Amino acid sequence: MFPKGKVSAVPSDGQAREKLALYVYEYLLHIGAQKSAQTFLSEIRWEKNITLGEPPGFLHSWWCVFWDLYCAAPERRETCDHSSEAKAFHDYVSSAPHEACCCTCCWCSAHKPGAVFIKGLRVGVLTWDQVPS
Repeated sequence: MFPKGKVSAVPSDGQAREKLALYVYEYLLHIGAQKSAQTFLSEIRWEKNITLGEPPGFLHSWWCVFWDLYCAAPERRETCDHSSEAKAFHDYVSSAPHEACCCTCCWCSAHKPGAVFIKGLRVGVLTWDQVPS
């Protein structure tokens, strides 16, 4: 979420690709695939210094959140393990009056304020001052 009234720069495609490459490399190292990680860096011709995050790393953490949400979707819940938080997220989003919504994001005025947590990761927050009038 972006603070109300502040303009925030959107990352460029190049910045996004660079971050993704960094997170792929970090993931490979954290799972013990050192040769693959080095090969990956040489194939993409990476020349910058890299500072790794703590295990399990950003990419793995966000994959787990995505997978949990994916599995908790109503059409997959019976055949895929998921957390109660992910199910609650889908139930909450589907209970919003969608005729007042332009999408299923937390910026919709139909949603109530509060933090959204999936598997202990804070994935979003909505406060009343961020709800469009």
